[in-house]
Amino acid sequence: MPKKKRDDAIRAIRQCQCFTILVQAEALSAEIIHYFRSRAITIWAYEANSELALHRLAAIGVQGIETPLPEKAVATLQAYQLENSTNQQPLLIAHRGVCSLAPENTMPAIELAAELGIEAVEIDIMMSKDGIPVVIHDYTVDRTTDGSGYVRDLTLSQLKQLTANRTDNSDWVERYKLYPDAKIPTLEEVLVYAKEKELILSIEIKTDGLEKQVADLIRQYEMEPHVYLSGFNPVVMAAIQAHHPAIGAMHILAGLSPQGMTALQFAEKTARHLTKLGMFSMPGDGTMTQALLSYAKHRGIPLVGGTSNSKASIQAKKKRGITMIYSDYPQWSEQMPICVNPIPLYKVVKEGDVLTLAEMGATVHERYGVASTLRGGIRIIGENEGVAYTDGSSLMALKAGETLFHLYHEYEPFNYETEGDPAKLPDKWRMYSNPVRLVVLNKADLSAKHLVEVVQRYRQEMTVIAYASLLSLCQVAFLFEKWRAYQLAKRSIEKIETALMKYVAAGHLTVEAFDALQAHIAILQEEWK
Repeated sequence: MPKKKRDDAIRAIRQCQCFTILVQAEALSAEIIHYFRSRAITIWAYEANSELALHRLAAIGVQGIETPLPEKAVATLQAYQLENSTNQQPLLIAHRGVCSLAPENTMPAIELAAELGIEAVEIDIMMSKDGIPVVIHDYTVDRTTDGSGYVRDLTLSQLKQLTANRTDNSDWVERYKLYPDAKIPTLEEVLVYAKEKELILSIEIKTDGLEKQVADLIRQYEMEPHVYLSGFNPVVMAAIQAHHPAIGAMHILAGLSPQGMTALQFAEKTARHLTKLGMFSMPGDGTMTQALLSYAKHRGIPLVGGTSNSKASIQAKKKRGITMIYSDYPQWSEQMPICVNPIPLYKVVKEGDVLTLAEMGATVHERYGVASTLRGGIRIIGENEGVAYTDGSSLMALKAGETLFHLYHEYEPFNYETEGDPAKLPDKWRMYSNPVRLVVLNKADLSAKHLVEVVQRYRQEMTVIAYASLLSLCQVAFLFEKWRAYQLAKRSIEKIETALMKYVAAGHLTVEAFDALQAHIAILQEEWK
């Protein structure tokens, strides 16, 4: 799914005031799911027609699954119901930019977010006397600048003359002094920068009267998929959406509680309210009940966690299933890896073979694009029946048959001292690789005949052209092997590999079918040596 197609999908979803997109399971990856989720779009998958597909979707963090295998789907999800499982890595949103390191709501704070690899930034906007949307939180300039007065009473020229490096947070005063040239930016300046750096913007609307200007600027810079509005007043946000329906919006719900109602009644009432508005939500702590979290999740309504400025509070939200969280300390996400990099979906071995973590070559995608070695173990997650055994660090093939396994990576994102919170939390978080189908063969069964059987098994996962071509090539390889013409059989295998690369690149067969054939080819080539 190329970027343009994703962005067009987000525009379409928001225009019809929906929250959820249903995508074919085979088209999804952890990166695609994260792309939509970080823009407050819920991803559900359809055509999850195998146990392997169900485990793959669970591992990459899909939020809903449509499948003809409901019992297997339930069993699959239960395999990940561990307290430290993190199928969706928390997204820390830079509240007013990285305001713990640079002056809030200024370009230095926003630029710092981009430099630190933080994907999403929250800003607040007011309107100047001459009708320009400007980035500032308060109604007055007194707290954050060296000036005084209401923002609405000052022209943009007057606002630009102020130095915006003041704060009422005593812990940040000295750091803010490092930015003597910090100014109040305009919304347009921030949009230009965000577009260049591919930042996601959460824009909190602090006043009315700027609806058309905001809508026009977002449309002018084609930032609709990468921007969502937020605010306490849904009427103002709806007015902006009336000018341009492709802009998403988040209603901040504060002060509501389920008094006089059951938890379920309150959850239903809140969800109905949000659905009617066509807006997702940031509920206050008293509003964010576990019943609401569950009710919203099962209806595809994104809920966002309010500003959390301690490691303990972020970790508590993560444990409740809240994965978008505002924070003055988004830099703490530097210890949170993005995902376990993909490994082949199929592994074929002989009875008695042992696989180790090192042999799997698994790596973890860290922030800033760095890959690190996986630190964790191996879990068998499919029906086993004595096919394999694992002690966590290696996997032994015991007898002919099939099962599923995956790898897990454990890390301690908050077990170190940081500025803003010296607490060290030893809690381990765990993320998973994609699942792998393990096929164990008797040595006597090693034959190109298995290639024919694999093609037939995956008939529904390839086009007619790919099926006919691969079936024919595999049958030829089997015949040459049967006649002990191994050189000719090897040439046939080379033709199969060439065809596989061509067909998977053109979308004529699924990745699972490709990996299955490649795994069988690898063990045959090893045997024929």
